[in-house]
Amino acid sequence: MTDPIEREVELQYSTGRKEHWLPSGLEGLSVVLPATVYPPREDTKLLDECLASLGTGKGAKLLELGTGSGVIAISAALRGWQVTCCDINPLAVAAARGNAKTAGVDITVIEGGLEFGSAGGDVEIGGAGNGPVASLGLGIDGPFDVIVWNLPYLDPPKKGEARLGPLEDAGLVDLAGESGSGAGKSGLGAGLLSALEENPNLLANDGMVLLLHTNNERGNLLQTHWTSRGWATRHIADQRLGGDERLTCFAAWLPFKGREIEYRESVDSTNRRLLDEGGAHGRCLVASEQTAGRGQRERKWLTNQGDFAGSWLISDLGEPGALQLHAAVAVADAVASMLNHPLPSAHWTNAAKLISSGLEVRWPNDLWCDGGKLAGVLVEGRQQGEEQRVVLGIGVNCPAGVNGDFPTSSLEQLVGEKFSRAGFERALDASVASHFEVKERLGFPCKESRQRHYWALLSGHLGVGTQLVVEGRATTPFSLSEQAGLNSIDNGVVIENNNSYNRSWK
Repeated sequence: MTDPIEREVELQYSTGRKEHWLPSGLEGLSVVLPATVYPPREDTKLLDECLASLGTGKGAKLLELGTGSGVIAISAALRGWQVTCCDINPLAVAAARGNAKTAGVDITVIEGGLEFGSAGGDVEIGGAGNGPVASLGLGIDGPFDVIVWNLPYLDPPKKGEARLGPLEDAGLVDLAGESGSGAGKSGLGAGLLSALEENPNLLANDGMVLLLHTNNERGNLLQTHWTSRGWATRHIADQRLGGDERLTCFAAWLPFKGREIEYRESVDSTNRRLLDEGGAHGRCLVASEQTAGRGQRERKWLTNQGDFAGSWLISDLGEPGALQLHAAVAVADAVASMLNHPLPSAHWTNAAKLISSGLEVRWPNDLWCDGGKLAGVLVEGRQQGEEQRVVLGIGVNCPAGVNGDFPTSSLEQLVGEKFSRAGFERALDASVASHFEVKERLGFPCKESRQRHYWALLSGHLGVGTQLVVEGRATTPFSLSEQAGLNSIDNGVVIENNNSYNRSWK
């Protein structure tokens, strides 16, 4: 068999080929592609479409990692971004510079990329006490408004398996860390997170990261890892390839511009406090004790010692019922991150693994586990002069406890010894921002398509033949309405249930 290094050296002396690149919404370009440089493919096109959806750059700063032929960087520059890009392949650097010159755009192209603090990289990464620290050894100054990366997606080859040449490996294979039980905490995507945490000046206060990955084990857990580290993530687009392979692009950012969570020892109700006091979008108040907390049907919202009770000021994004569905998915995302499961919001099929762990979502606003209530959400609004204040409240049973009204479960029971109250708060705050924070370039956060994710989570409760009792009659739920109500059927008659106060489950 030909030695991969010798093969790659021979390829470097071959003549590069020309290809036509059509950026989203722009005129086509002719680009030169040397051998060993990653060519524009379906993933490149999807990433370019997602970047185009952010709008024109208007001089904002963008950093692209692993630029390859430079087509993403060039397309961004044509849309008005101030672009810096890099690649560890010197031929890619030369190609990107030449293609940019041909396109008539001015971009900065640097040879380099993500670097790790120890050789080999066959350990997990992602923060203090969790392996080596990663950094961007580029000699550049931030902050950047957007950092974008089409991640290498192939798993590292096993011992004895054929390898590509070093330069092709760098463009196609995620060599940073081993896959396995810690897959979400290893790899280049987790390495970038480590680099941003070590050097927070790389990303602007309101900046975001765009990552494109495939749905292998490491890719499926990538959003989970960012969420567990306290970063909001939001699915932007995906594309199905051959077989079961799927490409996904998501955005990540620090929730609500990095504001701090407020803590109080005791309040009457965190929802009521925020409705009374108001504040900035995303303000979060967490209390150790609620003396007059309430939930649906005016039930008392009991807070036992160690439980989570918190509220967020959110924008008026739609009907309270629909917002509660989004909130339920946000709580499920936070729970998934504690279990190191793929996030349901990343793709609706991920709900199955969370359901298999015992989690149930019950319309309209409860999460149960193993026959006991785990969490509840409540959205309330109030007109204050010309201001419409909307508050999202979330209560979660953390340690095992007793509630006289109904059976309960707890995160401690579900997660086990790995449970961390601080880690859960960080993940939940990130999940709420993922679903509710208004980001100018990302558009409306609470999309109707998210109802599919909620329905997938609800299927664990409905899949055993559970029925909804309406006016004393058992009806069969079968779908969600456009208004986020629960459609059920009784003797061929469809009933849209938008009010849960006189409904119960059987």
